[in-house]
Amino acid sequence: SGGNVTVNYTVSGTATSGSDFTALSGSVSIPATGTNDVTVTIPVINDAVAESTETVVVTITPGAAYKVYNGASAEAIIRDNDSGGDRVMVSTANQSPSEAGSTGQFYFSRSGSTGDLTVNYAVSGTATNGTDYAALPGTVVIPAGQTGVDLLLAPTDDADVEGTETVRLTVLPGTGYGPDRPASATYQIADNETSSITVGFQAATVTVSENDAGGEYRDIPVTLSASSTNTVTVEFTSAGGSASGDDVDWAFVTPGNVPIPGGTLTFAPGVTSQNVRVRIKNDGVMEPVETATLELRAPRFASLSSGLAKQSLLIFDSAPSALVLEERWGNTAVYTNQSWSTNTPSYAGVLYSFTTPQDVADNYSRRLVGQIVAPVSGTYKFWIASDDASRLYLSTTSSAAQKAQIATVSGYTSFQAWDTNGSQASANITLTAGQSYYMEVQHQEGGGGDHVSVAWQGPNFSRTPITLTTPENTAPRFVRLATSATSRTEADGSEPLLMAVLDRPAGNTPVTVQFTVGGTATAGSDYSLTPGTLTFAAGEQVKVMPLSILSDAIGEAPEAIVVSLANPSGASLASPSTHVVTLRDTDTPVVNPVFATATSAMASGTLIGTASATPASGRSIAGWTIVAGNTGNAFTINAAGQVSLMTPGALPNPGSVQLVVRVTDNVGAAGDGVVNVICNAPANGVVEQRWNGSSAFDGEDWTGTASYTGTLANFTTGQNVADNYSRRLTGYLKPATTGDYTFWIAGDDDCRLYLSSDGFPSNKAEIASVDGYSNFQAWDSQLQQKSALIPLVAGKVYWLEAQQKEGGGGD
Repeated sequence: SGGNVTVNYTVSGTATSGSDFTALSGSVSIPATGTNDVTVTIPVINDAVAESTETVVVTITPGAAYKVYNGASAEAIIRDNDSGGDRVMVSTANQSPSEAGSTGQFYFSRSGSTGDLTVNYAVSGTATNGTDYAALPGTVVIPAGQTGVDLLLAPTDDADVEGTETVRLTVLPGTGYGPDRPASATYQIADNETSSITVGFQAATVTVSENDAGGEYRDIPVTLSASSTNTVTVEFTSAGGSASGDDVDWAFVTPGNVPIPGGTLTFAPGVTSQNVRVRIKNDGVMEPVETATLELRAPRFASLSSGLAKQSLLIFDSAPSALVLEERWGNTAVYTNQSWSTNTPSYAGVLYSFTTPQDVADNYSRRLVGQIVAPVSGTYKFWIASDDASRLYLSTTSSAAQKAQIATVSGYTSFQAWDTNGSQASANITLTAGQSYYMEVQHQEGGGGDHVSVAWQGPNFSRTPITLTTPENTAPRFVRLATSATSRTEADGSEPLLMAVLDRPAGNTPVTVQFTVGGTATAGSDYSLTPGTLTFAAGEQVKVMPLSILSDAIGEAPEAIVVSLANPSGASLASPSTHVVTLRDTDTPVVNPVFATATSAMASGTLIGTASATPASGRSIAGWTIVAGNTGNAFTINAAGQVSLMTPGALPNPGSVQLVVRVTDNVGAAGDGVVNVICNAPANGVVEQRWNGSSAFDGEDWTGTASYTGTLANFTTGQNVADNYSRRLTGYLKPATTGDYTFWIAGDDDCRLYLSSDGFPSNKAEIASVDGYSNFQAWDSQLQQKSALIPLVAGKVYWLEAQQKEGGGGD
């Protein structure tokens, strides 16, 4: 409001201003009235030079009249029309070459397949061609009839301390082809020598808030252990967390405050400190504490500092009031060796007292860090109680540098048993009113019960556990169960996942919720759990229900223990509010999964597969039944486990059926398993459907009538078939080998790739995507095109689904 807004931008990319496109002005004016957007037009110059596919990147720069939110950059791609023939691109495989012996393969691919094609490429990067890896000649031949070829990268194992080095190949223009995008691909070669100089964050955990007095930008220090005579570099990136990146909750930014996905820090010789700059965005949403994990990778001429290669940001809505930082490490050695700063914690969270929850785990080291404030000046005394060992430290100031040990537990005590050993109590300590004092608790747990607490007494108050002020949040709380279903045997004895959880710790007013217990299992003989009320005191977020599973000598079918929440006070019920524990006999027969196919053309009575099971020692299989999933009574199973199709017309076309089958042994113990049936699978393997417009893709609503339905031989479509449509490909994947698999998707325009945990689309999850578009089978244009490693089982059938949206142009 108040006038036109001038927005400044920079221009970058591989295309050259003035020769590949007409120079842009570097600013646009958004009018005060009317439209709230403007278009930057890029006039492309049609030259006669054979050249690679080039890019023009426009990036908004911050200004006094506006803020840069979310996507600060946009990219245009200029394809050459002078190269002729094929278009060639290069990519890397999912490999990690290293001096220790692992190799990598660059993949050169082309759009055609006619005749041998000699491709020229340039080699660059921090690694030296012919020294750090076997020499790459600069040319590769894609044979006639093939669309691609691999080029081996074989690192050399030398004795030099170099850190991570890079090898970058770039496709050069040549006869009969032009470089396409991506025209470059990079591998990192891991060193197998360790540098004496390390690089890492200053702290493993840092607390920040959306409403910080210093503004929304933070500089996160990264330091070297010593100065180097070489130029040290290290990459920084995001490693997950509950907070959303991409400038939703937070983002990396340049020194000029432009959002970036990550970057590289450079330490010139003699320099030992640099900053990673982040923006903590005030989103205006009331929410619990969120986490963002920053990670350092691929150091050059340095090694990563143990325990400090990652940093957890705890992001609060408002500046947190007094709180205690809790960290846990998954072993007892950290406590024994006091190696807190050189090992990465497996858990980080906050407490509002120096009393932890009880019985959280076994075999760990824990540290609590916080500040206490003396209410009045005078003499104070402190106690610590724990299971197992613990140490209590107090500083003379708010800094950890002046801390000193004041109490300890060498073995264990009962919960808040303050007087078991004389070492639990400190001497008298004089504190000053209003001053903050650093307090640290170190705790070690081997096995059995576990807890740690600190108490104090002072002028005008007797001994009491140290509790800090819990910040009260007026937003509604929600209570739910941790999960909706689990399975246990009688030998397990309990169900540790049977717990109620709040979306954030309880405030000053306790939260209560009742729970009921029912099901087909019998209380007193199959299990022990009395219905009752759970109470979340201030600062508590989890309540475990003490279910005991009882063992009997009766062979019996699976039974259910059903626990439900009801009548909450101080919170609302959220899903799941019911947890079903399926209780199985200790010696239940184990059912093997079955994967089968069936078609509506089969005759009634056709055998499609045989279920099998392994009974307990000394027992035998007595019979089989189908207990769930048999819609329309399409199938039967006999006493030998043979599954037959009885009603072909009841099969989905196409689709899947999962039968739950139950086997019973000769003493009555029963076990359940599944028979997965793929029904009426298309002969060509993949079903292709298209809908007019983008609404099917945008709303993920594929229930309307498709404008086109056909089949494909694989998950690659024809190119440039139409404009303005939504497309979906569906099919079944059956791996030949058990192992870890990686998936990629490429498409034009937006795409999503889904994989199910079985043959049922209802269990699908998104594993990769394309934002905007990529070139044809350009697998490495965007990071999200590649899935994580996914374990698949040989012979098991998985539902695979690709979704695509096309606006205009190529597709």
